[in-house]
Amino acid sequence: MTLSNPPSLNTSVEKFERPKVDSPVLEDYVIVKAQVSDFEDIHDFMLGDFLNTEPLNAALELQRDEASQFFADIIHCCFKDQVSYIVRSKADGRVVALRMANILDRFSPEANQAFGADYPSSEKVQKIKELLHEFESQTWKLVPKEVNRLLNWIVLSVDESFKRRGIARKLIEHDMDQARAMGIQGVVAEASAYNSQQLFKKLGYTRLMEIMHCDWLDKETGQQIIECKDNTDRVTMEYKPL
Repeated sequence: MTLSNPPSLNTSVEKFERPKVDSPVLEDYVIVKAQVSDFEDIHDFMLGDFLNTEPLNAALELQRDEASQFFADIIHCCFKDQVSYIVRSKADGRVVALRMANILDRFSPEANQAFGADYPSSEKVQKIKELLHEFESQTWKLVPKEVNRLLNWIVLSVDESFKRRGIARKLIEHDMDQARAMGIQGVVAEASAYNSQQLFKKLGYTRLMEIMHCDWLDKETGQQIIECKDNTDRVTMEYKPL
């Protein structure tokens, strides 16, 4: 997960309008490309369902005020490459799932900055960033040497009320032709949730790296930092060639 320095927060957000282009319509929801005008809706989703259900957030009991700027940075990072998608309910237009992503280039230092640019953040956020940085620092050492451009899944999340419909899989597989046309040679993800890890395995991803929660210890106290409330016991790096 790689973040560059985010632009200034723009709170002037256009009201959601139903897509007028030919977007894939699936049952009672629609997949559309994430735009800057979607910032507020995406931010609200992440500060709601994602904040409460993502294993690292839940394990550390991350609060809205601690997560707000951190999530805003993630969102802004994912706008720049135009490879992020959201799912909106057809009934009321609210965001019910998202695939936030960016592009990593092996020979572009700017695209490979450490997760979370240097700025003041809470101790809990810092712990998350430090763990994820362990993965991103190894990315180019672990993917095949001939691969120089990657699509990087940063956040993949589905609202609890829309789960078990195959939405996560549809988001992962969505618009791969565009990715290939952009010269992307593979897809990489740091998977922090057990269900995501199992889905990536089902879809043919290869596990390049994992860190067990029991091995990720506080440097001062020696205590385990992450103790998830579900059956997630590790964070993994998953990869699939395109």
